[in-house]
Formats: sequence, C-alpha cells, structure tokens
Amino acid sequence: MRNEKLYLSALLFLGAIAAQAPARAQAESAMPNVIAETEGAGGVRLGTVATSVKLLARAPLHKGSLVRLVLRGFSAAAAPGVIYRLYLDAPDGKADPSAFVGDINFYDVGPAPRTDRFVSFDVTARLAKTGGHTLLIVPLGAPAAAAAPRIQTVELVAE
Repeated sequence: MRNEKLYLSALLFLGAIAAQAPARAQAESAMPNVIAETEGAGGVRLGTVATSVKLLARAPLHKGSLVRLVLRGFSAAAAPGVIYRLYLDAPDGKADPSAFVGDINFYDVGPAPRTDRFVSFDVTARLAKTGGHTLLIVPLGAPAAAAAPRIQTVELVAE
C-alpha cells in the first residue's frame, strides 16, 4: 500500500512537471529579442548638433514581431534644457517627418546613468529593411554647453 502511494505521488509530480513544459517554452519564446544595438560599451554622447547612431544587426527579425526602439541609461553633467527628436532610418540622414519616432529629454538625470529609466517606442511600421539601422537624434534648440548628455544603450527589440 505504501509503495502504491509513493508511486502515485511520483506520477503526480512528474505530471505536474510535464504540464509546465509547454508554458515554459511559450514564455521563453515570448521573451524580447535584441535584433540590433549600438556597438561598444561607451554609449552614445549627444552634442549640440544632430547625432547619427548606427544600430548593428544582431539577430534576424521574425515576421509578425512587434519591434520597439529602447533607449536606457540616461545621464548628463547638467540639464541640456532641450528636447531631442528621434528619427529611424531617415532618408539622406536628415530629419524627415516620415522617419519620426518620438521625443526624449534628460530632465531629472545626473552624471551617473539612470539604469532605472528607459523609453520605448513602437517602430514596427517604420522598419522598411532588415539588418542594420540608423537612429538620428536631433536637439530642438541649443543644448547647454556643459550638459554632455549620454545614452548608455540603444536597441531594437522584437517581441
């Protein structure tokens, strides 16, 4: 009798593990996938004029994926006092309304990268090509000279 209970317990335990496998596989397949990112660990330093950022292809984009432009780790020595416009794959590397993604700012950041702060934009409809992409970051106005704003990480993430 005792062996039967032990056998039943083992079967129930193994059944519970087997039942979790499809859910675990589905969760892992739903994890975000970085498909393009900036090269190197230095981040992106913004100046007083437009900054062009190359995003190098890292993984293929699967059809039907939602793609987000994700920027993390904002820092600045002083408040730049301006908003920055983002353009993805702008024609001729110039700010063009057809390539507009959104705006970012550096308010409430200091010299240490804010790892708790990130912004994300849905760019699925803007991806006309696969592989590498270029992000154009344009200040609206003249940033404070001492600001030295920096973005630690820029990525294209597929979900």
